[in-house]
Amino acid sequence: MTLYQPYMALKEEQRRLLCFLAYTGTRTDDKTQALYRRSENLTADEMKKLVVGLRRFYDTSFYSYRNEYGLHAYHVAPLLLYMLEEKPQWREDFDKHYRNHRDSLYITLLYRLQCCLQGKPIELSRPLTSSRYAEMLVPLASDARFMPMMFDLLSIGMFVQSVVDYQIANDVADPENVIGQIAASRYQSMATSNANEIKPVVALSDFFKQGRYDEKIAARKGMNSFLLSAGQMLYSGNYAEAFTMMTAAVRESNKKRTAQTKGYFYRLLNNYLLVMSYYFYKPDEGRKLAAVVKKDSVANARCSSSA
Repeated sequence: MTLYQPYMALKEEQRRLLCFLAYTGTRTDDKTQALYRRSENLTADEMKKLVVGLRRFYDTSFYSYRNEYGLHAYHVAPLLLYMLEEKPQWREDFDKHYRNHRDSLYITLLYRLQCCLQGKPIELSRPLTSSRYAEMLVPLASDARFMPMMFDLLSIGMFVQSVVDYQIANDVADPENVIGQIAASRYQSMATSNANEIKPVVALSDFFKQGRYDEKIAARKGMNSFLLSAGQMLYSGNYAEAFTMMTAAVRESNKKRTAQTKGYFYRLLNNYLLVMSYYFYKPDEGRKLAAVVKKDSVANARCSSSA
């Protein structure tokens, strides 16, 4: 499946507006809508209907009483990729009408995407510190073609965790473990403590997605290493040992959680391992824990959907 497959069910005029927002980096404010309407020959009502119908693609983590939103960061790069590969004429149209209405960060992103697609080297100057740019790269991190775009990210640790969360939530396979390659390329330049923190995150993600088990990482101390070990023991049917490792993982997690949320994890798949560890070793407690985790997951989902 291509990175832009989720947008193919939309009408063409909807995809074109999304690509316009990805190209310019603008919000759906009155000025932007007027600019787009003039060049696309749309009425005010047609424009409003287009904008409102695409709200699920916007970053609505804040409230705008005028419904002025930009694209969510995770949609920008896939839409630009769609435009470059499937709709080059749109790129020409946008260059003609909107070249002077673009955000510099989005110009950089488009330039780098083109370099990767054409096999050209990217001119790197200094590390990119923009968290927005790092967010926009997250969906690309399962495609080895775009690895050069990620080599100068400043906060690689946060990026790796964001990618892992995104890939698990969206069922992205990453069979070549591209995110592992990206992280490995930076280990030598990292502080040892930072590298040791990231490696178990990548190993646990690879275990969830591809079933690959890194015994050396699992032998370390730390929440993700304990989780990795517990997952392998569950798979092998060593339920007592899995329970022991899982309780060790929970103890590590509790150190960073509030009193109300101690006893389980923030991430859904980690909680799946937790419930299974209890269920196979202490079935009654496992059922009770499953109900608690499910309640918390539903509450978090509601908060996310209303944001």
